Formats: sequence, C-alpha cells, structure tokens
Amino acid sequence: MNHGNLPNLAALGGVDDCVQRLEASRAELLAMADAASDAVLFAKPVADEWSGAETIEHIARVEESVARMLAWVRNIAKGQTMRTVVIAPGQRRDDGRAIAPDRVSPRGQMSRDELIAMLWQTRQHLLTELQESGQLLLDPASFTHPFFGELNGLGWLQMATYHEPHHLPQLRRALERGETGE
Repeated sequence: MNHGNLPNLAALGGVDDCVQRLEASRAELLAMADAASDAVLFAKPVADEWSGAETIEHIARVEESVARMLAWVRNIAKGQTMRTVVIAPGQRRDDGRAIAPDRVSPRGQMSRDELIAMLWQTRQHLLTELQESGQLLLDPASFTHPFFGELNGLGWLQMATYHEPHHLPQLRRALERGETGE
C-alpha cells in the first residue's frame, strides 16, 4: 500500500483532542467560506484542481464516510458479522497528490447553502457516531482506509482530524485564485 508522506495519526491524540481539533478546523473552514463571494467560492481556477466549493464538498463527503466507518467498526467490535468489503489501495497522481475515491469526490452541483448544511449535518452525524461508539473506539476491530490501511474507530476519528486541516491550504489557494481569476 502506498502510504506516501502520511502523518502518524496517533500523534493527533485521543477523542477529546480530536474533537477540539475538529472544532478549530471547522471554524477556520467556515470563516474562509463566509468571507468568499459565490463567484470566488465556485471559481474553477485550474482544470485539474477543485474549486473552493468542491474542496468543501469533498471534506463533507469524507466526514460522512468517517461517520459511517465508525458505525461499521462499532458493529464489528460488538461481534456482528459484516459483509466483506474489499478496499482498493489509494491512487496518486504523478506529482504525489492523492486521488480521492469516487465515493468522496465532489460532484460540483451544490449551492453555498447546501454545502454549509452538509458540513453541519456530517459533523453532527460524526459526533453522534462518536458518542454511540464510546469505549468501542479503542477496540481493535478495524476497517481499511485506502491510504492509511487498517484503522480502528479511534484511527478513523484521527484520520478525520487530519483530513480537514490537510485541505485548508488547498481551500485557501482555490479561494485566492478565485479572487485573482488565475
């Protein structure tokens, strides 16, 4: 599996640390989105890069996927038999950037209000799944991430904690390019 230059997720801390980090990164994301006009938010600055809106949509889609993975891993930890799912290893572009799997790729058809609503809904879903998982987050039951490999519940939370701030510089660049029309 090509792990590239991925961080040590355990360094992001436990549940409380992750939730605090998620709150901070979401506040930063919302502030950037709020400060951008629709023209800037939806501008497609470079053909092979996402607009600010597409970056936000991707972040929300990944967070929704993480919430579902928390439920999945929790069910495995409880001894439930789950269907077998084969996860293909993540792919990278020639420049090393990860290629988002189709299920978390932006569709690019959402309005600003729909994007913001999706962010709130996916965050609430994630927090609900966290609460329902409780100590089962620490169970060794796992599910495969295409880039990070096998992750238990806490690992999935740590991945979400890494993911949003990882995309904030990309969002910032897309919005800056949208402002300048580059």
